[in-house]
Amino acid sequence: MNLLGGIHKGFSPPGMPSVTATSGQARMETSVNYELGYHFEKNGYTAQVVGFFNNYSNILGSDNMSGGGAGTGDMFNAGNAHIQGIEISFEGNLLSNKNNPSGLSFPVSLAYTFTDARFQETFINGGGDWGSGRINQGDKIPFITPHLLTANVGVSNQKFDITLSSRFTGITRVKPGAGALIIPDNLVKYADVNALAGFLIIDLSTNYDVTKSVTAFATINNLTNSKAIVANLPQGYRPNMPLSFNT
Repeated sequence: MNLLGGIHKGFSPPGMPSVTATSGQARMETSVNYELGYHFEKNGYTAQVVGFFNNYSNILGSDNMSGGGAGTGDMFNAGNAHIQGIEISFEGNLLSNKNNPSGLSFPVSLAYTFTDARFQETFINGGGDWGSGRINQGDKIPFITPHLLTANVGVSNQKFDITLSSRFTGITRVKPGAGALIIPDNLVKYADVNALAGFLIIDLSTNYDVTKSVTAFATINNLTNSKAIVANLPQGYRPNMPLSFNT
């Protein structure tokens, strides 16, 4: 068993002064980041839980075309912000404690992250991926997914391994705010959308040792050919990768 913790101070420079900025020159972003966790390991199984709290001052935003802005590249400050959450993970071999003359392993792993990210000041935004206009204290910071979950299960021995991996991305806000979420739909205008629906992606991969120096592999991405919108910037919706195969 282990207890872990840390305090880290960081900064981000505001870049070169802008000759076009209308809201003044941006100041340096600073942060103090705290984490505290517990790690447990026994009989080939490990589990860990970590809480984190990031306290930002003068958090920086930018007006980039890739983020849906005008493309000036100007940096601006959004005041204070808090990003906090918890990470939980588990992994192990389900055959580690059994009589196993075949040498087979059955590894499994699970990881979940919850994140709550909010602006702590009211300000007028300068464009970019946070949009333009008034943002209120307590509004959620966009493009930070509150719920992320990954799960893997596999089977392996000295010659081969097969792994089934799944990744769930929860509903993600794409505009600052704290109200009801509106996801893309045939009856919803693009300008009214403030969130993207959650989605699940499942991949399958395998490796086989042909000789000591030659390994064959194959991967199927998006095994179920799940269709999802993964971004709405810049200039419209962006889909996820469809079913694909490589070897």
